[in-house]
Amino acid sequence: MRTTNQVAQGLSLKSLFFIQCAIGASLTVAVYLWLGPQLGASFGSGALVMLANLLMLAWIWSRFLAKKSIAWTVMIIVIKYTVLLGAIFLLTQKAWFHVLSCGLGMATFVMTALVQAAVLKKE
Repeated sequence: MRTTNQVAQGLSLKSLFFIQCAIGASLTVAVYLWLGPQLGASFGSGALVMLANLLMLAWIWSRFLAKKSIAWTVMIIVIKYTVLLGAIFLLTQKAWFHVLSCGLGMATFVMTALVQAAVLKKE
């Protein structure tokens, strides 16, 4: 049985996921339209990397709260960062990829966290 705290954290992560999707998609479209397809694709790649990071974080957090083996959780965290760093490395090898635009796409998570904080403070 899930506790009230676990349910609240699950809802919090779900809303964080949807806010990240909305901010990432809207800003990716804006960058694509105003600055061009290469910068828009790079920005979108950064936003998607952060979305994937958020999804993996939610999965790891649920395992941690379910009191699964810490060894498995640590191994999953190591694999998560290996995959994320590998994805970033592969993206940097592409001719269309712009590092600064990708970094700004990754920074959408900061905006997502601020929106989430404002929403939670109202509640």
